[in-house]
Amino acid sequence: MAHELPRTLDMGFQELARQSADKVGLILEKEIEWVERFSSLPEVREAVREGTRLTFDQPALQRWKESQRPYFRSLVILDRRGRSVGEVTSENTRTHYSRQPWWPVVFEQRRSWVGELRFDEMGLGYLEVAVPIVDETGAVWGALNAVIEKEQLLTSVLRSRIGSTGHVMLVGPHGTVLACPLLPPGRHTALIGPLKESLASGRSLPEAAWMEVQDDA
Repeated sequence: MAHELPRTLDMGFQELARQSADKVGLILEKEIEWVERFSSLPEVREAVREGTRLTFDQPALQRWKESQRPYFRSLVILDRRGRSVGEVTSENTRTHYSRQPWWPVVFEQRRSWVGELRFDEMGLGYLEVAVPIVDETGAVWGALNAVIEKEQLLTSVLRSRIGSTGHVMLVGPHGTVLACPLLPPGRHTALIGPLKESLASGRSLPEAAWMEVQDDA
C-alpha cells in the first residue's frame, strides 16, 4: 500500500494543477470578454466619435462599473491619434500609446490584445488588455485600454490547497513564479531551475504542470 501513496498524491496534485489552470483561463477569458463588450456599448462608441468624455452617471454605465470595480486598476478610452477621449492629452502621452505593442494589433489587425502578467514597482501584479472600438461598419474608431489587478483576479484560484503545504502557484513560460499565496513572486528562485530541467528533458508543459520542491522560496 505504501507505494500507492505517491501515485495517489501525484494524481491529486496533477488534477489540482489542471483544474487551476482551466480556472485561470476561464477567469481571464471572462475579463477580456467584459472589456470587449464594454467597448461595443453605444455610449462608448459615441464618446469616441464625438470626442466627448465618458461619464458613468448613466445607469447602464454605472452598473458596468460597479460589477468590475474590484478588478480594474485603470480604464482608458483612446482615439486613433492616441488621445484620451474627452481629456487634454500631451504629445508625449500620445506618442507613448502609439508605441505600445498592442497599438498595431488593435488598429491595423482590428483584434484584441492581451499582455503578459507584469509587476509594478510595489510588486503588485497586473495584466494589460486592449480592444478595438469599432463602428457599425467594422471601422476602428479607437481603443479601450484596461489594466486588470492580478491580486483580485486570481484570489479564488490561489486558495486551492492540498494538505498543509500543497498549494497552487502561477508560473510563467520561463519558470518565473508569477503568483503564490504564501510568498511574494520576487522571493521565489527554487522553481526556476526544476521547471527548466523538466521542460528541457522533453516533457510537455501539461506533464510538468506540478512538481515537488524541497524549499518553496
